[in-house]
Amino acid sequence: MKMIERKKILIFFIMILFVFLVIPVTIFKKILSQYFGFINVWIETPTLLIRHKVISKISNNARDEVDMRLPEFKFVKFSLKVNAKDVFLIGDFNKWSAVNPMNKRSGNNWELEIPLVRGRYKYLFLIDGREILDPLNPDTDYYNDKKVSVIEVK
Repeated sequence: MKMIERKKILIFFIMILFVFLVIPVTIFKKILSQYFGFINVWIETPTLLIRHKVISKISNNARDEVDMRLPEFKFVKFSLKVNAKDVFLIGDFNKWSAVNPMNKRSGNNWELEIPLVRGRYKYLFLIDGREILDPLNPDTDYYNDKKVSVIEVK
């Protein structure tokens, strides 16, 4: 009789654990991956820069210290005033994928601040599925036969 009661108690605790851990994680996984998705994008560039510096110094048989400093990030703010449902920032800093949703502020103002290392970046706004140049930035270039906005981070 006691064995059956222990089994019931164990099954009860397993069900409680399932309800309070597994179900919320499954539900919020998509939300969390969208929120933290930018990390996978911008962490690759500094890692590649460090790896390149280390490999090039070692291959040159340099006896001085290997430069292992992380690149300096600058937070760049992108803003746009448009009446839209969804606005994303796409560019070569995130492999032209819609992983950086912009935040809607008061009225039709959209903003996003992202960390970038020094360099020249091409980008577009993705507004309700349509690619749009930055109306506040006159600097443009071409990427895959398409006109894109350009920003220089110093």
